[in-house]
Amino acid sequence: MTRVMCAVACVGLVLGALGRAQQGAVSGEWSSYGGDPGHTRYSPLSQISAGNFGQLEIAWRFDTVPFGPGPSISSNPPRSW
Repeated sequence: MTRVMCAVACVGLVLGALGRAQQGAVSGEWSSYGGDPGHTRYSPLSQISAGNFGQLEIAWRFDTVPFGPGPSISSNPPRSW
């Protein structure tokens, strides 16, 4: 009987998690970093589609040149042997 109760509880937890998956930000408002408390980064909005994708324009751009050059990144890190 204990195994049955444990199995029912596990199935309930999995189904509950699936029900909450990919719900995203409510009304398109990202109230927290990542869109929602589950940090799903998902938005159910349908304003951008395959039909209007080619009509998109840049709304804003952030220029980082005034902050100077970034750190030097090496593709071959030094070996420590």
